[in-house]
Amino acid sequence: MFTEENGRIDSPFKFLYSYEKEDLNFFFGRDRETRDLLKLFRNASLLVLHGPSGCGKTSLINCGLMNNVGIHESVIFNIRRKDNLINSIKESLFYARNDQKHDGIHFRPQFEEYLSNQKLFRSVQIEYDETDHTINEAEDKLLSIQRRMRRINAQKEQDPDLITQLSKELEELNEIIKNNQVTKNNLRIEKERIRSESTKIIQESLNFFKGLYKRYRSIPLMIFDQFEELFLRGSEEEIDQFGLFLKLLIENSYPVNVILSLREEWFGHLDVLQHHIPNLFYKKLRLTNPDIDTIRLIIDQSFEQFNINQYKDHGNLENRVELSDDEKAARTNLIIDQLKINRDSRSRYHLPYLQLYLDRIYKKDFERTYKKSNDDTIKILQNHYGHHLPLEITPSEIESFGNITKVLEEYITDISKEKTLIDLLGKENSKNVLIKILRQFSSTATNKRYVPVQRQNSSIVIKDLSLEKDIHRLFGAKVDKSLAFTTIINHLIDARILKESQKIIELSHDTLSHVINRIRIEDDLIELYRENFITAFNLYQKTKDQKDLLGGNQIGKYAEYEDFVVADGDEKIEKEKRNYIVESNKKATRETRRKFQFLSGIIVAITLLLAATVYAVFQINYQLVESKIDKASFLKREMRYEEALNSLDIIDVKLYTAHRKAKLDTIKLLTAQWNQINELVSRSTQLLNNSDSVPFPKSAQFYQGVVLMDSAFQISPDAILASASEQLKDSLDLLCIERIISTERFIATEQYEIASDQVEHAMSFCRNNDQNLNRAIELRDSITLLVSQNQ
Repeated sequence: MFTEENGRIDSPFKFLYSYEKEDLNFFFGRDRETRDLLKLFRNASLLVLHGPSGCGKTSLINCGLMNNVGIHESVIFNIRRKDNLINSIKESLFYARNDQKHDGIHFRPQFEEYLSNQKLFRSVQIEYDETDHTINEAEDKLLSIQRRMRRINAQKEQDPDLITQLSKELEELNEIIKNNQVTKNNLRIEKERIRSESTKIIQESLNFFKGLYKRYRSIPLMIFDQFEELFLRGSEEEIDQFGLFLKLLIENSYPVNVILSLREEWFGHLDVLQHHIPNLFYKKLRLTNPDIDTIRLIIDQSFEQFNINQYKDHGNLENRVELSDDEKAARTNLIIDQLKINRDSRSRYHLPYLQLYLDRIYKKDFERTYKKSNDDTIKILQNHYGHHLPLEITPSEIESFGNITKVLEEYITDISKEKTLIDLLGKENSKNVLIKILRQFSSTATNKRYVPVQRQNSSIVIKDLSLEKDIHRLFGAKVDKSLAFTTIINHLIDARILKESQKIIELSHDTLSHVINRIRIEDDLIELYRENFITAFNLYQKTKDQKDLLGGNQIGKYAEYEDFVVADGDEKIEKEKRNYIVESNKKATRETRRKFQFLSGIIVAITLLLAATVYAVFQINYQLVESKIDKASFLKREMRYEEALNSLDIIDVKLYTAHRKAKLDTIKLLTAQWNQINELVSRSTQLLNNSDSVPFPKSAQFYQGVVLMDSAFQISPDAILASASEQLKDSLDLLCIERIISTERFIATEQYEIASDQVEHAMSFCRNNDQNLNRAIELRDSITLLVSQNQ
């Protein structure tokens, strides 16, 4: 059938979901990447797949790779971190299967004992090294005293007290050496015991994997998708334990394959695992976003497979006309134009956006084409064309459909308008609550956040009590909060905005985070009013000038939200803010009275009737200009500078004369300032995007980009610019610390040339932090000294 049971149109496109093994017939445009991954997989027990968000890493593994290797599905383990990666490994590998036990061996106790042994071995090794150091120091002192006593005897000096003292020191040192030798020997025995136990554990756990292989005749495969979650949320201990787990598998040649899949910007963090797995970077594949030719190939092959844009008048089976290749190409190019994400004059394409766009336009055109068709017509077309009924998406339909950002925002908005939510939450509250809930699934503007849940009967319960409280607070007092949350989450899962797997619920894709945070709701507007009010109040506090009191239109905007905009936590300041509003009201009343008296005089004088009419027109146009400036200010605060500047450009200051010069000067000032901010942000983004990202960006370009973004924030401290500036500064600090750690590691291994290169990177990154910069300078000086000593 061409529709689902619930009456919705069954689209052949994946929306924001990744491709699975059964989707092979629809997995287009990734043949070369599949071959590269397959070749690497066959030659490595551990490989790393990395690339930007939305480039198709999960689909390449689940569909491209899995359809080309003969692995039994029972030994394919897709492992996500959830609350803790080690616990997830235990749950996925040792609890989720009925075949937990092989040849009498349970792996979980061996795994836990292995980690415990490794921790104990480290502590014993540290104690062993400290004891050895103590012995060496004592032996050095012993030799020194012995030499001194030989000199005394040779010179025949007679100092009984000195000889007695030295003899006593010799005796004490011999006792220290003797006792520490005993301790060292005991520690050596303990180390050997731990090694012996570890060897036994390794052999027993090896039998577990051999049992899996023997039963299914397939080497088990562990896929760690979205592996960056370990570095994003994991502790140092958790990261270290995972490194030990990899070491256990790889160093002992277990019959198991491991794939680590993570986003490009987290690739460098794999450094911390290298001391466990030195050859971690030997087998890696970088997946990139598709280029325009690949996007065109995917669209063309999909359209051919699903009977889209193949015929004109396809309902007339006898006289139908095939679209020419040129016509097909022209329509494909129009679609590609709607998918562009422009950054620094370069066009980028994301696979999730492509699938989402095709899914939405397919459903819209399907409904337009077949909504009024009867069952007999549908059956005739299905018998002729097959399962996928033909569609023709015209150039005018593509252009009117809009770009990808508009498509996704409209989709989320449409979901909030569905009757189920309106009946549950009320018409006014349904949209705002939906967006607020979705923001709980977004940790940043570019990262999604997983929410651990469990289903109890027909309800969905959040395991995180704090998050549950935050979400339940969004509902009204009269709403059944458990029912509301369960209904909304199920609704969003059905709409494919959220997805549920392995007892977690998350956004269908990272790309949704950006779109959800772009959608503005009433709370955002109120916050904007608050920011504007605080700016105006602070200015008046400095000048005490009547001109800086609020105007009548401003007072009207703030009146509805007065309690919110004046809220401060300081009673004295709140009182001053309310007095500011009172004084502004008095001024507005005086101005209104003067205007009324003036207008009364005009009414008395019939000869001034025309002037009164002109004045009324001026007032309308003046308000229109004011609203355009307010709109431009709102767009500017969202960093939508081109739209903001366009809003200023269309203002016609000739329409009103009373404040023409002052307003014209204001607009010129705003235009100049926003152009400056736009230039700074554009140059910053260009520098950041042009920086090398594997494994680290060019320090000079990256730092300059951070400085420019911070300069933009200093000119206009808006929330979005502030967030971007702070994130970049945090990135600088993180990169600085990483390079310092890397420098210290290369110094320890006497690789001074590489260490010198790393410390130069560190010094560039550390300009934002004096303490880290001083540390980097000390390391540079140490390298110079070590190199000179070696020479």
